[in-house]
Amino acid sequence: MVSIRYLSVTQFRIFRPDAVPFALLRTPVGSGHLKTQMGFRTVGFNAETGDLVFEDGAFRRNEGGPLIVVTSAAFNNRRIVLSVIGDSELAQGAYATIQELFSASGFTLPDPVISTEETICVAELDFEWQALLNPEISSMATEFAKGLPVVPRIRGAGIKITFGFSPDQHLEEYGANLNDKQLVVEPRADVPLSERVYFTASPSGSEAHIALVEALEARIMRKTEKRPGKHSRA
Repeated sequence: MVSIRYLSVTQFRIFRPDAVPFALLRTPVGSGHLKTQMGFRTVGFNAETGDLVFEDGAFRRNEGGPLIVVTSAAFNNRRIVLSVIGDSELAQGAYATIQELFSASGFTLPDPVISTEETICVAELDFEWQALLNPEISSMATEFAKGLPVVPRIRGAGIKITFGFSPDQHLEEYGANLNDKQLVVEPRADVPLSERVYFTASPSGSEAHIALVEALEARIMRKTEKRPGKHSRA
């Protein structure tokens, strides 16, 4: 991996009903305390989901500690969804702060029924976009473009795999379920393909996600090096 240009993690935690002190958060005192301690700029209700959403926060857990940038923290009576700029460790730090703030108000969060993570990473990788496709598909797209009245340039292509989850008895007992998740690798929009900058996403923590992208890059590079006349960029 040449470089990481952007990294964000979203953590989803679903609890048993009424485990999150949502009634407290809806009061000026409850929301005001969280907003102040975690440096959120705005707080308001999502009309579609009914969640109370805090946005654009930044704080340090201790003096000299890393700055934790929380793009959003959404709450309802059984779910907490946290999105941070950076890795899973920073996201975990943000959640630990929420636990401490609730505890100081007399509420202890139980272990969630289920917790999941999603990572988004924009990185410069050492392979061409065509390597993501079957050579026949890449060739077909190029030939098709040449036959159009106005010949376009190919601006992007990639892979998107959707994972569906079978019903789980434990989750169903708590009225919870898992939505479909996607694994995505594609050229970053509005960046020239020649720069080899890719948008990647997966339903995993940041460490596992970066390892996955590095493994993909290594496999593609090994395959490319075996082709006559193919060389990686210096």
